Amino acid sequence: FDHFRILDSLWTVGNSAQEITNADYSLSVYPNPTTSSATIEYHLTGDVAADTKIYITDVTGRIVSEISIKNKDGVAVFDAAISQGIYFVRIINGNESTATLKLIKTN
Repeated sequence: FDHFRILDSLWTVGNSAQEITNADYSLSVYPNPTTSSATIEYHLTGDVAADTKIYITDVTGRIVSEISIKNKDGVAVFDAAISQGIYFVRIINGNESTATLKLIKTN
């Protein structure tokens, strides 16, 4: 967990998504900003560890949601009753972590 990178410049304006793709994974969050729920799509190229999860944290680092994932490809819907604000989404797979995407919740 020594590397923490927040990506804010990869906005795809047409579908209000934020995404990152590299050789090891792809991760996207949409709609972003959202007024209710957000869809998180992911693809992992390596093996999926037993404790692999999508983590959603607030600006203080507090985990507001954990979503377990078991497959290399999938879609998760994040629809927790959260306050308006900025949140961060990342996947931790064993000792590896994806880059962190910013999710904005508005009213």
